[in-house]
Amino acid sequence: MNDKEILEEVYRRLQDFSSSFGREGHLGVNRYDIKDFIEQEWQREDEIEAKLNKIERKERGEDLR
Repeated sequence: MNDKEILEEVYRRLQDFSSSFGREGHLGVNRYDIKDFIEQEWQREDEIEAKLNKIERKERGEDLR
């Protein structure tokens, strides 16, 4: 996911939070779930970027050590 998609998902979850709070009398979305979601997606993006950088360096013939 890119940052825009992450923000859209956070917005959706917060909308769920707002609607479920009043309707059911409890919190339907845990704020820690949202925080974990953001951190996981950012970590995944970092890993993808690192792999792409490694591939690019290899294609340029750079030392990968």
